[in-house]
Amino acid sequence: MIPKMVELWQQGSDVVCGVLRARNDSNLIKTAGAAIFYPLIYSVSETSLPRNATDFRLISRRVIDVVKLMREPDRYLRGLIHWAGFKQSYFTYDRDKRIHGKSVAGIWYSLKWGANAIISFSNLPLRLAAYVGILVIIVSFLASIYFVTARLYPLHWLPVAPTGVTAIIVLLLFAIGLNAFFLGVIGEYVGRIYTQGKQRPLYIIDRMINIRAPGS
Repeated sequence: MIPKMVELWQQGSDVVCGVLRARNDSNLIKTAGAAIFYPLIYSVSETSLPRNATDFRLISRRVIDVVKLMREPDRYLRGLIHWAGFKQSYFTYDRDKRIHGKSVAGIWYSLKWGANAIISFSNLPLRLAAYVGILVIIVSFLASIYFVTARLYPLHWLPVAPTGVTAIIVLLLFAIGLNAFFLGVIGEYVGRIYTQGKQRPLYIIDRMINIRAPGS
């Protein structure tokens, strides 16, 4: 595959990435996990990542220099390379089965790797509390409307909650929803602090024309 990668690089691509045509993992659990994980991270990630892309890739010196600027400790390298941008090319290939040795990337390792990938490139987990809170608050309002309607206009097919239980249910739902919503608001601020802590460059310069680089 290396001559094909070099050929695409010589055509101007800064990133030449291998994409699996089909997964042939010996572990069925890992295969099923990959089928779940990749669509999940593609849907929640703020960076477009090709499906079934692997670490088998060629990257130019320009991309390496940009990735070196990112000092975040928990790195999802595939995501960082695609986040850096530049011209990227992909080629499909079939990965042969392992002949020698045994993979150390077990189920637990894969779960931690997947969680790190999602957290590194998405603040959605922090926002989920706010979304759940809003949903529960809406449910509490609908429940209050339902119980009041059932009390004022009783119908034989419309069940009515026992006296006293209605208010407790509605108030509990509203309190839980309000608490979750404000946790989501706090999570939004925490997410911005986390994003700033990564210290990724605000801009990446592709190339400079008629401008002398600093120190040159």
